Amino acid sequence: MRLRVPCPSCGLVEVDDVDVELLAERAGGEPARYAFDCPSCSATVRSGADSRLLRALAYIGARVRVAPPDQLAAEDADVAGLRRLLDEPDFVQRLGGYS
Repeated sequence: MRLRVPCPSCGLVEVDDVDVELLAERAGGEPARYAFDCPSCSATVRSGADSRLLRALAYIGARVRVAPPDQLAAEDADVAGLRRLLDEPDFVQRLGGYS
């Protein structure tokens, strides 16, 4: 099934239900979220989701992952750091220096 989900950079995009991941934190953590890789810009998009949306996404086939909040926060920081690195104007030239 195809879903229309919002990407902050591209607006509404279509993704397959199996490409959406539910990130369900353990008790006492942040609220649950869903995540997907944008098919247009390749960004990893994470968005908050209430219990009704989570149930609907799980019902139609989204994958569910339970992780401690600190692990998901660390992943968010890693993604943000990589995006900053990729946005630097000399990234490709610096990458070529490692060969």
